[in-house]
Amino acid sequence: MRTVIILGGNTDQLPYLLELKKQKFRIILFDMNADCVGKYLSDQFYCCGYDNTTKILEILENIKIQGELFIFTASSQFANVTLAEIAKKFKIKFPVTEIIKKCLNKNYYVSYLSCIWKG
Repeated sequence: MRTVIILGGNTDQLPYLLELKKQKFRIILFDMNADCVGKYLSDQFYCCGYDNTTKILEILENIKIQGELFIFTASSQFANVTLAEIAKKFKIKFPVTEIIKKCLNKNYYVSYLSCIWKG
């Protein structure tokens, strides 16, 4: 069985959820809105914001996941920080947390790029 952990289930994510459902993925969905539209397409739903990494990892520790595991978000780019932690836990190839945080930190990124441009 193929399982996908998804962070975010609002209307922007709906096309992705529909496609994954059509492809017969088992969908484990996390969203802070207890009544998000994606909830009704998921096989397991947890009311939890994508930025609550600790709670998400605790929940995932208690779920039996068999077969191939995938992770996905079409939510805020900051959801990728939590995806990186999930990937680390389940040994899924994904950029590491530190790299994602650096990319999302404008001050770090601008400083880094200005050093490169100055040569």
